[in-house]
Amino acid sequence: MKSKANLKQFFRILQLILIFWLLYALIKGLWSTAPDFAFGLKTKEAKPVSYLAERKVRAFTPDSSIVAYFSDKHPFQTGEILQTMGIANYRCKKLTDANGTKILLLSVDPDDLPEFSEKELNFLETYLKNGGVIVSDSGFLGYLDEDDEDFDFNFLNFFGLKKVIPTRKHTELILAKSPYFKYFNRPEEKKYRMASSPGKIWSNTLVLKKDSKPLAFYEDNSVAISSHKVGKGRVILLGLHLYSLRFRNLVGRDFDANRVYINHFEPFSDFVPLFLKGLYQKILKRGFTLSTAPKYYKATVMITHDVDFIDSIVNMKKFYELERKEGVSATYNIWTKYLKDDKDVPFFYSKYLGNLLEAQKLGFEMGSHTVEHSANFDKFPKGTCKESYPIYRPFSISYTQDSGNPTVCGELKVSKELLLGAGIKKLVTFRSGELLYNKALPEVMERFGYRYSSCLSAEDILSYFPYRYMYDYYKLRRPSKIWEFPLVYEDEKFPPLVFRTGQALRLVNKIAENGGMFPVLIHPDLTWWKLKNFDLDFLKKFLEGLPKDVGVFNMGAYGRFWDYRDRVVFHYKITSKDVEITLWSPKSFELALEPFGWHWLDKKGKGYYIKNGRIVLKLKKGINRWIFPVPSS
Repeated sequence: MKSKANLKQFFRILQLILIFWLLYALIKGLWSTAPDFAFGLKTKEAKPVSYLAERKVRAFTPDSSIVAYFSDKHPFQTGEILQTMGIANYRCKKLTDANGTKILLLSVDPDDLPEFSEKELNFLETYLKNGGVIVSDSGFLGYLDEDDEDFDFNFLNFFGLKKVIPTRKHTELILAKSPYFKYFNRPEEKKYRMASSPGKIWSNTLVLKKDSKPLAFYEDNSVAISSHKVGKGRVILLGLHLYSLRFRNLVGRDFDANRVYINHFEPFSDFVPLFLKGLYQKILKRGFTLSTAPKYYKATVMITHDVDFIDSIVNMKKFYELERKEGVSATYNIWTKYLKDDKDVPFFYSKYLGNLLEAQKLGFEMGSHTVEHSANFDKFPKGTCKESYPIYRPFSISYTQDSGNPTVCGELKVSKELLLGAGIKKLVTFRSGELLYNKALPEVMERFGYRYSSCLSAEDILSYFPYRYMYDYYKLRRPSKIWEFPLVYEDEKFPPLVFRTGQALRLVNKIAENGGMFPVLIHPDLTWWKLKNFDLDFLKKFLEGLPKDVGVFNMGAYGRFWDYRDRVVFHYKITSKDVEITLWSPKSFELALEPFGWHWLDKKGKGYYIKNGRIVLKLKKGINRWIFPVPSS
């Protein structure tokens, strides 16, 4: 009885809060002096910008790159995995190009198989017998269906299999114990959900020969990943294709694999990259990878604020003053709301723009947060890209209905032109309202000079690393120049942020272990009835509680780092006395190498410094070379 009485009391309090909120909203609307439409706003043309050329994937010889990859129809995808993990890599145009490397990654389209010469296929067996390691996704299993009488290479024997059973019944991937799985030490990294129910994702059950070993299983205990020793080498086969394991997930086309939407940890899309990094480090025993964070940091936090409410544009000053005091920069994504609708009154006009300009002057970044902030942005047509203020007048009728012909071009072009016209000097970042992705985004963002986006949640795409949008939404083979930083943590889920400081910091530690990123969103409205008036307390405690090897950057600064890093080509050579490191860089910037298998003492030298065990190289545009003595440890 007591519990029922407590429950009734709780609902009475909740009712009172809702009544007070409705009265507050009514009074505020009656007393508002805001116009229905903000006329007379200045605009400035949103011009295209120049983007960096793609990296020179064959800039160095393969024997010094250690890891080679062959991918006939989607080379960017396969190379993206290695480049994200900072592994020295080389693209093979034919299989024999991998001669001299230690690891060969194979991925082909099973519906459009390339033709290999007898010399190339024989090379694979020689490569293994000489101590090489081959990792293949399920694409090569397509050769099992070949009817060509001249095609006599036995892929079942090559992979150490009795047979393969294609199926759509599996929903989970469960890792066995393996020295290659050093980056999977948490429960969420040892068991992944691939689909919400059977009948969705294609996988292959691998039936092994006696001399093969399982590395991972499905939920029915059948084998999902196998390892087969051949001579001095080993061939590892994934029972799924890279397309299903990672790439389709990155545009939200997974098979409902995520259990929650945000504020948790589900890194299924990062399994293959981190597995390859662990394999690489185990095979080589000592070497280097490129750091995934700027300067000497191990991981990155990005503080972002969506200014999408009249109280937000007023109260943002309290946030950037606190952030300045804490010595960090943040990104403020501005909703250029100049038209009254069911969401709010206009607040993008001169009366409220002073805070934006002051924040910019203090070093904070401004980004676009659309014109309408629609929950239907993912369904918007591309538009003409001639939309302009004040003619472009999209408005919300309800959460599910819009009017005024909203378009993707209009949302990005008009919002940017208004922000530039208001005095914002540089604007290259974008976040859609409601965290929605539209297929036209890559093209439209490039057309109007954007570079960085945060339009998806990390749980939705199951990854905690940045990646580039693809022009082709289904085949995912043509990369755009636009980077996505999926949002990891936000303030609108229950309970309020002030009660979740510990949870947020624990999540940072999980992601930081593997060098990932942690974008966090705090709306600066300070709405009292949501207890958001305590968000400043959360922010202060959160920043002060971060590990020392986690850096805080705004979206633009972090994006520039990844833009440059993604184009870097590097290799190294280790002798008994020296370590020779060579990198080609598109720009001058700092980039750290993370040594593994040995310890490097902190010190400084010409063009580099060593801090926290990371060798921070001061790269110049073009070829850079260092020679270090081999550490004693």
